[in-house]
Amino acid sequence: LAVLPALLVKYIRLTSGFFASFKYSALYSQNLILPYWLALLFICLLAFYCLKKRLERKKLFVTMLSILAITLLITIYIPKYKSSKTASINALNVGQGLSVAALSGNSTLIFDCGSINSMKNAGDYTAEFLLTQGRDEVDALVLSHLHRDHANGVTRLISRIKVKKIYISEISPDSDGILTEIKKEAELSGSELIFLSNGDYSLRFPGLSLMMYSGFGRGSGNENDLGIISELDLMGYKALITGDVSYKLEEKLSELYNLSDISLLIVGHHGSDASSSPLFLDAINPETAIISVGYNSFGHPSESVLERLRMHTEEIFRTDRDGNIRVWVE
Repeated sequence: LAVLPALLVKYIRLTSGFFASFKYSALYSQNLILPYWLALLFICLLAFYCLKKRLERKKLFVTMLSILAITLLITIYIPKYKSSKTASINALNVGQGLSVAALSGNSTLIFDCGSINSMKNAGDYTAEFLLTQGRDEVDALVLSHLHRDHANGVTRLISRIKVKKIYISEISPDSDGILTEIKKEAELSGSELIFLSNGDYSLRFPGLSLMMYSGFGRGSGNENDLGIISELDLMGYKALITGDVSYKLEEKLSELYNLSDISLLIVGHHGSDASSSPLFLDAINPETAIISVGYNSFGHPSESVLERLRMHTEEIFRTDRDGNIRVWVE
C-alpha cells in the first residue's frame, strides 16, 4: 500500500527540484518580478475557466492575448531587471547583525552573514535575497570576524547557495564556536576556506574589485579588531565595510591609506560609539552611510555617532527603519 504514496512523493520531489533549478523560480515577497508572475497565473486560471465554460471566441481570444502579452512582458523584463542597473550594493535587513551583498553583472560577493535578537536567520534571508535576484552562486564570502552577529548565518547560506570561497582572518578568535560549524558545512558544500595572514589582498571579478586589509589589529586585546576590513570598488564607486573594528583601527587605516574617495560607508559596529570617530569620518567623508542594526540592548546606533554622521554625510540609512537598502551603481 505504501508503494503508490512513495511514488507520488518521489514525483513531487523530482518535479519541484526541476522547476526550482530555473533562475527566478524563487518568489519570495521581496522579488520585484512577483506581481508579473501573479498576473500571469491569474490570467491562466481565467483562460482555464473560459475553456471549461466554453465561452465565446471573442472572450477566449482576449484572454489568450493577455496571457501572451504578460508572458512577453516577463520575458523582456527579466533581462532588463538584471542588467538595467549594472551593479548594486545591498545592506540586508537581517536584524542586529550584518549581511551585505555586492552584485555586478554575474559577479556576487557577500560581506558577513549573521544576526542576533531576530526571528530571521541571516543565512536564510541572504540566500532568499540572492535567489530573487536570479543568483544561485556566490564568488566570495568575506567575514570581518567570527562573532555571532556577523557569522552565525554562514552555515545556512552555504547549505542553500553555492559559495566558491570564504575568506577569514587567521587571527580572528573563534570565541563563539562558529568556525567549527563553518568548516563542517564548507566541506559538505564544497566551499573553499581561505585564511588570510597579515597584509593586503586584492581580488578582481567582472565588474568589481575588492581590497581586503587583514591583520591590522594584531596584538590588540579587542577581538573586534582581529579581522578583515573590506574596500569594494564597483566601476569607480567605492564602499568601505569595517565590521566591528574600533575607532583606533579605523584611524590607523585612514592614516595608512587614502580613503578620501569612499562614497559609501557601512557604519562600523552597528553605530556603536566605539567606532566612527570624528578623525576617521574627516578622512573619508562618505556621501552615504548605512547602519545595519536591529533590536538591541546596547543603545545602537549611538546618538553621538548619528550626530557625527550628519556632519560628514549627505544620507544616512538604517536597516531597522528602512529595511533592505540598495545602492544602485550605473
